[in-house]
Amino acid sequence: MWIDKRGEFSDSQTVTVNGVATNIVDTSSRNIGPGTPLWAVIVFDGAVSGDSPTVNVAVESSDTESGGALGTATTLVTSETVTPVQGNSIVIGFPYSNERYVGLKYTVGGTSPNMVISAHLTDQEPESWSSYPGVTS
Repeated sequence: MWIDKRGEFSDSQTVTVNGVATNIVDTSSRNIGPGTPLWAVIVFDGAVSGDSPTVNVAVESSDTESGGALGTATTLVTSETVTPVQGNSIVIGFPYSNERYVGLKYTVGGTSPNMVISAHLTDQEPESWSSYPGVTS
């Protein structure tokens, strides 16, 4: 499976505090609209550490973007809070109703949480997804 960089939110992003994904997706550069089911796939592709780390992920949308950040964002959908495990993933059904720019917001919990996340938008059915830990050299 190849990942379209225009639909990538995070690429091995280290997450230690509440914050947003590295990249914003401009939906005008993709064929997105009603009738095309999409999913945001969030993969914990690196070691997870800290005392009782947790994370939930929100899909946010805005009609403006500046310098890689959303303008006034509206939360469209939020995942449940999970305990991240390297190699596991969260799959969120992507809402049909959104503004031009979309991004992800990571909300972490626990003491000194540290996780590595890759996330992207896909039209591939979730049942066919398997996530594997990243390979280090």
